[in-house]
Amino acid sequence: MSVKIEAPAVEMQDVSFSYDGRAVLEDVDVYIPRGDFTGIVGPNGGGKTTLLKLMLGLLRPDRGQVRVLGRPPHEVSRRIGYVPQSFSYNRRLPITVGDVVMMGRLAVDRNLGPRTAHLRERAREALEQVSVSELIDRRFGDTSAGQQQRVLIARALATDPEILMLDEPTASLDAAAEGEIYDLLRELNERMTVVLITHDLGFVSGVVQSVLCVNRRVRRHPTSEMGQISGELLEELYGRELRLVRHDRNGGGGCCE
Repeated sequence: MSVKIEAPAVEMQDVSFSYDGRAVLEDVDVYIPRGDFTGIVGPNGGGKTTLLKLMLGLLRPDRGQVRVLGRPPHEVSRRIGYVPQSFSYNRRLPITVGDVVMMGRLAVDRNLGPRTAHLRERAREALEQVSVSELIDRRFGDTSAGQQQRVLIARALATDPEILMLDEPTASLDAAAEGEIYDLLRELNERMTVVLITHDLGFVSGVVQSVLCVNRRVRRHPTSEMGQISGELLEELYGRELRLVRHDRNGGGGCCE
């Protein structure tokens, strides 16, 4: 009897991408197994967000192949949850937390109408996964930055994704809220693949299983190597001398400076 081998969460082969003739990514090979927790790090302008958008199918490579769950990304978009770096909305509108999360179901349940009650229940279930279901009727603009990030993660979870991709989910948070979001993502990783962009390289090394270092080219490192990152590698990645500064939280973490 043949054994079916599952395709990896993400696979990229010989991928290059440019904007207006300027190379952003070159000769990229990436392999992310299912169930992995992968961090994407690198300097501003190094190609991190472009790499994520290629995985999401929001961009298509100039050369090479991108596969997510064994298929082109646009064919499995409903199986991918995405948390963008920012969420724009008209602050004059009385949009509630529940409304924001229900937006995540539009790709699956396009006809609202009589299904509004169903969508609201799915929104509540997604909010329960991130421990803020009590906020469902609160105005989104009246919640804290940490609560808003949980709501945006709930919006991505509303489609029951197999992969969760996030673009700097803790960028606007204080250290306490940042730690809570990483703890939440660690819990979610128990049942889905998680891929996130972050600048907090040291903190991530204590949370993720592997790291993609992106600066036009991509190098993959298991987190077992992260404690031994050399100054030469950091300088190559960020273009200047850096050092890891450890956070006090649980005796681990850190960032580049």
